[in-house]
Amino acid sequence: MTPAARITLDGVEISNKGLGVLESVTITDEAGVKSDTCEISLDNREGFAAVAIGAEVRVWLGYEPRPVYMGSYKVDSWSKEGPLRRLTVSAKSAELTSEIKASKVRSWHDTTVGAIVRKIAGEHGLGAVIDKAVGARKIEHIDQTSESDMGFLSRLAGRQGANFKLADGKILFAARGSRKLASGTNKPAMTVQPSMVSSWSASAEERGGHKSVKCCYMDHDAGERVYVTAGSGKPCHRDRRLYGSRAEAEAAARAQFGDLERSKMTGQFDGPGMPEMFAEALLSLKGFDPDVDGEYLAKSVTHTFSASGLITSVSFETVGSDSDGSMVDGNAETVDSGGKE
Repeated sequence: MTPAARITLDGVEISNKGLGVLESVTITDEAGVKSDTCEISLDNREGFAAVAIGAEVRVWLGYEPRPVYMGSYKVDSWSKEGPLRRLTVSAKSAELTSEIKASKVRSWHDTTVGAIVRKIAGEHGLGAVIDKAVGARKIEHIDQTSESDMGFLSRLAGRQGANFKLADGKILFAARGSRKLASGTNKPAMTVQPSMVSSWSASAEERGGHKSVKCCYMDHDAGERVYVTAGSGKPCHRDRRLYGSRAEAEAAARAQFGDLERSKMTGQFDGPGMPEMFAEALLSLKGFDPDVDGEYLAKSVTHTFSASGLITSVSFETVGSDSDGSMVDGNAETVDSGGKE
């Protein structure tokens, strides 16, 4: 297979814009709110003008005859160097340079997570793909005080045990560590074997050894704080924040417990280009080592096209025993003793 890269700048093939010879292009796909990035390096010895800040870049990487679409980005910086005269263009997910970063003051009452996300998406001309269960959660009240929509959605996602991301004209709101995509379809399990990679490493850590997580919400009828628990046993991590509802507290407990589980095993591998790999993909490692084989989630994925070909680097973490978002032990547990601070 022949590695291939296709790049357009404001809808025109970059090779037709007189920018020089393509040396390399690197796409980094991140899980969660961290922005996806694109970096393009060009041989610019003829001294062509730099790319306009704000220009739209679209990238396809993979193999002839059909490289895989990697998304759209907006140029946010460029640099030039010599004496060999190189032009480097850096871009981020297109929506990250919009008004979504401007501060706002407003409150949200008696609504749902999905309604909030869809409204904000509509205000910025974006689509919205929202995990059904997360989107249905009730929000009694939450304030957005001198906070950008970007920051607010990030905070809302954290409180709901979700990942918020802007990509290719859409707001994606998915359950953190889920085996499903934000659309609700199951993630395909991508099998990775030693013959597919050039190098790999993995390590395990206990991260304090917490076996459960407690989060609390205010029961207004009883006039007291009530705890819900994800996991079982001690030591127990107790989140001191006060959540607005039982559903929100349950979501936070699930997410934090899942984070603790996923942190137990992390690793990375590099290998020949795998353009189908994306952040949050479900991975099945087989044949590496008895202590390493198993299911993982891709935490970040970097694709690099250059004269050396197409290379993919993946960092991964443990899926966790219950990454589908349900409470460990079945249901949330109201703590009878210690329900008050």
